[in-house]
Amino acid sequence: MSSPIQIVICGRVPAHVNGITTILNSQGYKGTPASAHSSSPNDRSISVTHTFSDFAPASSTLPTLVANSSTRPRAVVIGRGFSDEDQDALMKRAGTREGDAGPGVAWLVARPELMTEELKKRIGYHWDGKGPPPVEVLAGRIRESLRARGIEKGGEREGGLERDGVFGF
Repeated sequence: MSSPIQIVICGRVPAHVNGITTILNSQGYKGTPASAHSSSPNDRSISVTHTFSDFAPASSTLPTLVANSSTRPRAVVIGRGFSDEDQDALMKRAGTREGDAGPGVAWLVARPELMTEELKKRIGYHWDGKGPPPVEVLAGRIRESLRARGIEKGGEREGGLERDGVFGF
């Protein structure tokens, strides 16, 4: 069995970050396999390796994690508590550079306008504008967004994207 898919979560609400981390680490991609290469849903695990609740530590640590292909996460999730400007700054500061060895990073940002209509349908997306959804909903959206990009055990991009990409979740 290969290593878990490593992801980083940036979120302002510690209870949400902890809840999402617990769900993703314990459930991973359990459910119907999304790829013909994977026969067991338990093979598609996730490991949340780092979490950040403030911009400054994320901004100083993420570039180091991403620069080294052995510590580079397959995805970085940035919640809505980080402003669009903060999200953009993190992606610019920590994005892989042209010619970097290893896979790119899937940047999953909480921006509904970046979600595909197909993904919105699949996850039953709706938001009433009254605070963040429950952690179970957020974890499900993250899993589905990763699955939609083939970033899963046995998925076509299990090893990561060819280059960085920005996606909604």
